[in-house]
Amino acid sequence: MRTEEELKAALDEHIGFLQSSCEAFDKGVLAEGKRIANSIYTLIWDYKRTKSILSQIGAKENMLFLSSGDKLDKDEILAQKAGSYASPRLLMFGFNERGITWEPRLGAVPSVHSWLSFKDWWEDEPIFWAAEAEGSINRIFVSRRELITSLTDQEGGRHLDPILDSEGYKLMKFDEGWRDASTNEVVLRDQALFMARQIGWEMLQTLERQFTK
Repeated sequence: MRTEEELKAALDEHIGFLQSSCEAFDKGVLAEGKRIANSIYTLIWDYKRTKSILSQIGAKENMLFLSSGDKLDKDEILAQKAGSYASPRLLMFGFNERGITWEPRLGAVPSVHSWLSFKDWWEDEPIFWAAEAEGSINRIFVSRRELITSLTDQEGGRHLDPILDSEGYKLMKFDEGWRDASTNEVVLRDQALFMARQIGWEMLQTLERQFTK
């Protein structure tokens, strides 16, 4: 068993990793989104024999986690007509020298913030939805768990798998619905990495609330 001092040091270390990766991401190193995902994974993910830092500390079960996105009404979305839709809840539009881009919301819209149990935040609350295909009435929803584990386990955060399993993640990565109407060029990319950046912000806010007295 790890000592209390070891666990506290590991927690502080991964908070530092998160902060550094978020700062680098904001300076334009978008690949840091995968490192953000790695630290989130280590902090909170329990699977088989793997035990997260927050579980070993004994904090995770009773913690509340910050949700910073607009709330989705699944029934309303499922009732929509067939078409090509996509909605990343944690992002907003920004502009730079190259034109329109994604931006993480960070704390820009506090009116939609809420505090959720771990299961609600990690598994149950959708952070992205899309039509399964052009003209389809079927909808695919993506959770924080699906996004973070896709980045860590399959996209090179920890492992680089030959095939992506998550249909929702593939829609996020390869979606080409965001095009310039005048040129038909794809203008918005890397939404999965920008979403990881926002989840990193949520995680840091959650940890500050829990451990800063």
